[in-house]
Amino acid sequence: MRLLLIVSSLAWIGLSCAMAQPATPRVMADRLSAADTNRDGRITRAEFLAYRAAQFPTLDRNRDGQLNTSDRPALRLPATSFDIDALIQAFDRNGDASVSRTEYESGPTPMFTAADLNQDGVVDAAELQAARSARS
Repeated sequence: MRLLLIVSSLAWIGLSCAMAQPATPRVMADRLSAADTNRDGRITRAEFLAYRAAQFPTLDRNRDGQLNTSDRPALRLPATSFDIDALIQAFDRNGDASVSRTEYESGPTPMFTAADLNQDGVVDAAELQAARSARS
């Protein structure tokens, strides 16, 4: 049952965003692994959120401090592209049809939550492998 939750959560959100083409669990786990900035084999929720925050300037193509439909061409990561409309739906808390840096940085983390099987706020090597190996 937990494996099904992981697969469905990983398919639903990429680095915490919905995507135009669902990424595989392996791709999602690779993105999560990229957040391990101190390379200790453990990804803390703080590391994950910091990694996501560091992506904001890249995604904000027009540099207006908001992610909105005018940023559509810039919303690309290797092997997948983000659906800006889904990102706005998932992260826009105030309903202004754009996502501020604050909304993006503090938005939902279903990918992290699904991978953190014991819910201790850390995705360890075993949990990351389980997420990577999940089958849809």
